[in-house]
Order: sequence, then structure tokens, then C-alpha cells
Amino acid sequence: MGTHPEVADWLEKYPEPKGTAPLASKEQVRQWLLLDDNKTQILDLRKHDFQGGNIRGALCAHYTGVYSSVEDIWRLLKGAGKTRIVVHCWSSRKRAVKTAGWFYDSLVAHNEKDIEVYVLEGGIKGWVDGGKQYTDLMVEFDPSGFS
Repeated sequence: MGTHPEVADWLEKYPEPKGTAPLASKEQVRQWLLLDDNKTQILDLRKHDFQGGNIRGALCAHYTGVYSSVEDIWRLLKGAGKTRIVVHCWSSRKRAVKTAGWFYDSLVAHNEKDIEVYVLEGGIKGWVDGGKQYTDLMVEFDPSGFS
């Protein structure tokens, strides 16, 4: 899947983050979700490519509106008791990396140590490619959205 023109415009429009959020493997994220401790928040950035369902409990926030709300989002999530934000898009190669970097920069700027941000390695596509143990943790999973 090539870069959608809207994504290309968005990537050009907004600044690059200074820092880089670490990657979290689908295995690690699955383990966090299975703890069922309500500490992990998935942030799904898909917009035009939102299809096939989402990871259970994900906050779906179109990437186009996140930049100006990064601090507000992590403060709300922290207030809700979250300690991890896991950001993803389709492949987590562009939108998720950039957005998670902004979260990382904001957390560092505020010396915030109680909440961390990660990029879901491989994005939602990688998650689905993991098979039934991953798709069972999705809402409204439709395999035709990933073919």
C-alpha cells in the first residue's frame, strides 16, 4: 500500500519530532492487554484506511487532528490511570512513528515519568498477520479488510 496523498500532505505539513518512541512488539502489546489491568491505551490513527476492525479498547483518533492535542490526550489518559500509550496506523512506519514521537517529546518536555509511549511494530496489519490469538482481541474483525 503506497502513501495516500492525504498522508503525504500531512507528513509534509507537520514538524518532525525531536525524539523517537520505542517500538513495542505485537507479542508485548498482547501481553499488556491480557493483563486486563486497564493500564494500556491503544491509539489507532487510521482514517481513510480504517477497515477490518480495531484492537479492543482502542481510541480511534484520526491522525489529521492529533498534533495540536498531544498534551491534552496524554494528560487525559494519565488521569484515567493509563501508564502506556501504544500508537499504530496501518503499518506503523510513518503516521504512528511521527505521532508517537510527538507524544514522546511532550512527555520528556514535561518530565513525565508515569506514562510511556510506544509504536506498535508492524501496525494493525502486523497485528492481524499474527493470527487468531491477535484477531480475537479485535472488535468487528473482518479479514477482508486486510487482504
